[in-house]
Amino acid sequence: KTRVFWVCFAAVPQTWPRGHLKMFLGMNPHHSPFSKAIDNCGRFLVVRNANKNLYWRLWCVAELAFASSANKTVQVVGRMPPSTTTSGADLLAGAVCSDEEDTS
Repeated sequence: KTRVFWVCFAAVPQTWPRGHLKMFLGMNPHHSPFSKAIDNCGRFLVVRNANKNLYWRLWCVAELAFASSANKTVQVVGRMPPSTTTSGADLLAGAVCSDEEDTS
């Protein structure tokens, strides 16, 4: 059986000009390469970082939502920063986009 891994931080060409990246990702996040990859996976692995709460990045929150809505098994490894709430709405409360244009 072939195992396939989608590594999101390595999969998106974040250094591309904004217009090219927009074309790559599309206008609807539910049709983005991220969402399609999650739809086709068996499990969703979250690798946390002890120095930065990854759920402060809105795109990471969206990916987790895609996995949840697709009923994927979510496996979490790694540690959260010491001062980070570990569950509930407080965990996601600080989520922001790196570009204001992405919030509309």
